[in-house]
Amino acid sequence: MSWVPRFRRAGPSLNGHPEATIGHLTAKNLSVDAENGITYAYRRFGKVGEGRSPVVFLQHFRGNLENWDPLLVDEIAAEREVILLDNTGVGLSSGQVPRTVTEMARDAIAFLDALELRSVDLLGYSIGGMIVDGEHYRGGSGGAGEIGHMIVKPGGRPCSCGNRGCLEQYASATAIARTGQNLVHARPGNGSGAITARSIAEAAQAGDTESQRIYDGVGEALGIGLASLVSTLNLPLYVVGGGVVAAWDLFAPSMFAEIERGSYIYRLTKPVDRNVPQAGKTNVSPAELGPDSGLLGAAMLPFFQSLDS
Repeated sequence: MSWVPRFRRAGPSLNGHPEATIGHLTAKNLSVDAENGITYAYRRFGKVGEGRSPVVFLQHFRGNLENWDPLLVDEIAAEREVILLDNTGVGLSSGQVPRTVTEMARDAIAFLDALELRSVDLLGYSIGGMIVDGEHYRGGSGGAGEIGHMIVKPGGRPCSCGNRGCLEQYASATAIARTGQNLVHARPGNGSGAITARSIAEAAQAGDTESQRIYDGVGEALGIGLASLVSTLNLPLYVVGGGVVAAWDLFAPSMFAEIERGSYIYRLTKPVDRNVPQAGKTNVSPAELGPDSGLLGAAMLPFFQSLDS
C-alpha cells in the first residue's frame, strides 16, 4: 500500500544538513506581541515565494499549533510559507480563550497585524461534515458536522475544544504520532527520525505489532463514532477521508468490528461485501480522492455556491 501524498520536509536545512530540513515538528516556537495586549506563540517556516502570501493555519477556539497534522503541513510548506499559531489563551499564547466566533476573528486579525501581514491565505481543517439530500448540511447556526468532537472515550485525552476524549484525539494523524512517540521501530532513518502517522503505518505494514495496535485503536475510535452516526442518521454512505485514509487496510478491520458491535442498524443494513457499496444498505468507504478530498472540496465550494445563486 502506498502512502499519498508523499511526505516531504520543508524549509531550510538544520545544521547545514539538507536531509534534515525544518518542518512542523522541528521549527522553533516564536512569539509576537500584538496591540490587543496578547503575546501570540507561532511557528513560521516553508518555501518563501516572490509575491506569494503565506498560508496561515487557523484553529478554532481552544486549538493550538500542535493540533495540525505534520503530513499535511509539511506537504504545503514544501511549496508555500506557512504560519501556525496557538489561539489566544491556549498553549503558549497569553490572554483568555475566545468565547465567540467574532472574538476569535478579532484575535486572528490582531495576530496578523502584529506580524505586519497584509495578505494571507487562510486554511482551517477539522474532522467531519454532512451532505443531506445533496446539500452541505450546516445546521441552525452553521456549526453542524463537527464529528471530530464527538466524545468516544469519556474522560479521555484533553481536546482543544475543552472536552476530553474527542474523536480527533484518537483518529487524526497528529494523535497517531503522539500515541506512538516512544515506538523505536516506527522511527525512520535508523531510529533517529521523527515519529509520524506515516512512519507508524510503515512499521505496522512491516509487521511491528505495537504499531499495528495503534491503528487498531484508531479503528476502534472511528467505529465508536460511526456507530453513533449510523444509529442517529441512518444515511446510506459514510466517507472516511484525510491523510490517515492511506492506512485504511490497517484500521478498517477494527473500525468495522466496532461499528457492527455498536449499531444494530448497521448489523441489519450492512452490505454483503463492505468493499462494494450497495444501494439500500449502510456503506462505509474510504474517500476516492484520498488525502486531497478535503482540500478539493473546499476549493469547489464557491463553484457550487455560485450554482445556487
